Amino acid sequence: METNNLYIWSIKNIKSNRISIHAAQVAFFIMVSFFPFLMFFITLLKHTPISEAVLLASVQKVIPASLSSLISTWLNESFEASTTILSATVISALWAGSKGFASIAYELEAIYSDGLDKHRSFFSRRFHSILDTVLFTIMIIISLILLVFGNQIIQLINRFLPFMQHMTLLLFLLRSAFSLLLFTIYFAFLYYFIPGRHALFREELPGAILSSFLWISFSYLYSFYVDTWGTISSIYGSLTSIVFLMLWLYFCITFLFLGALLNKYLQTYHSIHPINDLRRISDIVKYYLKSKI
Repeated sequence: METNNLYIWSIKNIKSNRISIHAAQVAFFIMVSFFPFLMFFITLLKHTPISEAVLLASVQKVIPASLSSLISTWLNESFEASTTILSATVISALWAGSKGFASIAYELEAIYSDGLDKHRSFFSRRFHSILDTVLFTIMIIISLILLVFGNQIIQLINRFLPFMQHMTLLLFLLRSAFSLLLFTIYFAFLYYFIPGRHALFREELPGAILSSFLWISFSYLYSFYVDTWGTISSIYGSLTSIVFLMLWLYFCITFLFLGALLNKYLQTYHSIHPINDLRRISDIVKYYLKSKI
């Protein structure tokens, strides 16, 4: 019997949609396309004021130390490569990188299920995946620019708008909150523009907010755990960096799917208490994490 209880409904749909299995599948495809995607990312980044040293310093602040050496080595080699070689990889990188986003779209279609257009061609779906890849790249570049030049922007504001000096702390908080806002907007568009998906944009915001909050919070907590108490290196040895990256991707993609489930629930039962539902979504996350322990 169908139920409108969020907790029971979510448990049922997490199992029926095989969220865990599909999150692992998506994490694998993203991992395979990760370095071609970075090639495309660096090709664009070379046309911005961000240097290799600045990018490396920014990356090291937000990833676990065990991943730092892997990413740092690859970034150094990529920046030293000629522009011609990097430019030649753009098309192949976009195609490879889009496979991960195609896998995400496939699972999101399975979650929303109703009202989808099943007659879209392979090339139409791949086009949407490539577009998602480009948008995701632009989002990361904007975030990096604000992160790197955030202090300079605040100093300029204080210099030319001295009456706002007392708002410096607020500006710092706004800069920190920008990543959350940017991820929320991107995830909302991702939910909204699923091939064949028909819904109001505002109906996708609750799940986008949830996914963004869980994604960013987990990234910080995971980085702190790995850097402080991580002991997995003694098990996987030289593969530790890859394993850490796979686990991080796995949980982050799971959060993306949980956001889609929340949207589906709200749209199915026309909930008039979305705040209460957002509070109770923590029960879903707790259940999922307990099932993995």
